[in-house]
Amino acid sequence: MDDSLTTVDLVNAAEGLRPHLELMNRASESVAPDPLTQNFVDIIRASMDGTMVDLEDGEIVTRETEDTHAEKKVVYRSTDA
Repeated sequence: MDDSLTTVDLVNAAEGLRPHLELMNRASESVAPDPLTQNFVDIIRASMDGTMVDLEDGEIVTRETEDTHAEKKVVYRSTDA
């Protein structure tokens, strides 16, 4: 009995995998968010741009536009303490 692979064996194996390849090509990596969700994310991201937490005192620091070099501190502290 000869166990060597022939070209016909390889072609048949490839043809057998074709449906799987077609499924994989049609599959999407991720689902696009709906427009309302995307708009919400864009608004939040834009409003948070330049915002950071001052690690020394826990204040929220918002940097204004780079051309003004202004910095304003807005304090958000919990009143539960």
